[in-house]
Amino acid sequence: MNKNIISVMDKTGLFVLGLMLLGVNASAQVPDTINIENSNVRAYINDNEYTRESNKSVIRKYLDGLGERRLDQANALHITLPAAAEEEGKFYYSTSEDFSDAIVLDIKKGDTECEAGNLVPQTTVYTKAVINGETVVEGKTFIDGHVRMMNLESVLNMRDMGGWMTSSGKRIQYGLLYRGSAIDFQVGHFISREDIDEMKRLGIGADLDLRDSHESYETESALGSSVAYQFVGHSASDYTSLRTDASKWKKDFEFIVKNLREGKSVYQHCILGADRTGLMSFIIGGILGMDIDALFKDYELTSMTASNYLREWPRINLCVEYINTRPGNTFQERFEYYFINDLRVNAKYVRDFRKIMLDGYDSYYQTIGIDDVETDESVNDDIFYDLLGRVVKNPSKGIYIKNGKKYIMN
Repeated sequence: MNKNIISVMDKTGLFVLGLMLLGVNASAQVPDTINIENSNVRAYINDNEYTRESNKSVIRKYLDGLGERRLDQANALHITLPAAAEEEGKFYYSTSEDFSDAIVLDIKKGDTECEAGNLVPQTTVYTKAVINGETVVEGKTFIDGHVRMMNLESVLNMRDMGGWMTSSGKRIQYGLLYRGSAIDFQVGHFISREDIDEMKRLGIGADLDLRDSHESYETESALGSSVAYQFVGHSASDYTSLRTDASKWKKDFEFIVKNLREGKSVYQHCILGADRTGLMSFIIGGILGMDIDALFKDYELTSMTASNYLREWPRINLCVEYINTRPGNTFQERFEYYFINDLRVNAKYVRDFRKIMLDGYDSYYQTIGIDDVETDESVNDDIFYDLLGRVVKNPSKGIYIKNGKKYIMN
């Protein structure tokens, strides 16, 4: 080989050249794209569509292999090292090209690959492996798919409620609201220290416990005293609780919204994360504009956890039938009637929830005090507020807020 060519090569070039001489495809070490959905979930989501006229569930067809493995977990990103690590190192992965928000994991001697888990769909992840001060692998990968199941060994049936399309044409934001199984007290549901750390890394700052009083004796979250915790006690787990537990669903929804307003992601759970959590997820999805297909599939995905977690849509269809008795021209309007008139939720909570879950925190915070300002139920509706939220007894020229609407005084 021409020595002049070698002389101008840097260390990275020599590394790549070495791989080429060995017959190794250097670019294949970092995949260009992965789909976060495991094959069972992906087939279930894509191969069928539920409608109001559907006459049976199909989830059982997609549970092959469930007895040998859990299907409630996502695919991880695997980065192959050029050779087994001879020294310890660091693996970085980030959604920023400059790795400013990187998650850093240890590379141990003998490791042949690195793994990045709990990734967010529809994002690009940048990765690099550094051993002995040298970057031995780097690249970027697009994370495809939309159902975001979570990989926590000690927490079952956990998934992000983001990713579903809504009637507004917007996709529900990831990383804000999670659903899953109990994380304490119940046998088989004790959370590990590693998974506590991971849930906190995910930004979970609020724990909504939907269990009953004989199922939970907790007074604070298993995630720690710094995590907001609410327990009101839900005994009913079928559609009748949409009426009988109305005051409790109201408190729970308000708890979710209050914590989202403060920038805290929320984890909601009962025991299995199936029935009461399924009901809460159902009304939440409905008020956000999820259609029948999405609501049924989100409910049935619980079946991917284990054989005793089997849930089929006819069980939740009674809730659909009940909501359809409410006034409204559309499915979402009937959910809105249910929230505001049956649960007695202040309309501002509904608007704030939609703004955060569909547009994101940044968009919500930019409109605080302007479009989204509304008085509390106990406040006189005739009072004007300035854009800082202060009461103005005699408004003159300027922009003011009354009943959640902007008024321009000339």
